[in-house]
Amino acid sequence: MNTLREGKSDFIISFRDEDLMQSPFCGLKVFESELYPVCAADAQGKALFDIYQSQAPILNYTSTSYMGRLVNRHLAEVGGISARTLFMSSMSELLKNMALDGHGIAWLPAWTIVNELREKRLVCQQTPELMVPIQAYIYRMDTRLNKTAEHFWRILYNHMPEDLVSLS
Repeated sequence: MNTLREGKSDFIISFRDEDLMQSPFCGLKVFESELYPVCAADAQGKALFDIYQSQAPILNYTSTSYMGRLVNRHLAEVGGISARTLFMSSMSELLKNMALDGHGIAWLPAWTIVNELREKRLVCQQTPELMVPIQAYIYRMDTRLNKTAEHFWRILYNHMPEDLVSLS
C-alpha cells in the first residue's frame, strides 16, 4: 500500500485486500478461483478423511497468512467442524505434499492441484460449501496516473472478461 501512496509504483497485484478496496485506491479483478479442501485417496479412490469426522486432521495455513485468514474465516462461517490442526505452513506446496502423503485435509488453490485431482492422487471433499473463493486484483491510486500507466490501465480494463471486471 505504501508503495502506491508514496508513488514508488503505479500498480500492485495482490490477493483481495479490504484496505485496498477503498478510497484512495481502486482495483480491477484479474483472477478468481477457489481453494479446494482435498486429501489423499485410499486404494479405492475414496478420500482418506472426512472433514465432518470428529478430530479430522487439518493441514492449514498459518493464521497470519492471507490464505490462512481466508480458510479460518470460512470454516468459522460454515461451522459444525470439529477437526484438529495437525500441521501449519504459509506455503501451499508444502501443504499439498503433506496432503499427498496422507497426513490430512488441506485447502489448496485449484491451479495447483489439477493433475493430482485428475490422477486421483488427491480427492476433493464432496462438500461445495467448504470451497473458499479467492480473487486477485491489480490496484492503483484513484488519482490520475502518468500517461503510460493510464494507457496500461485502459487496456487492462477494456480487455478484461466481463465477469472479472469489478472496479472498486
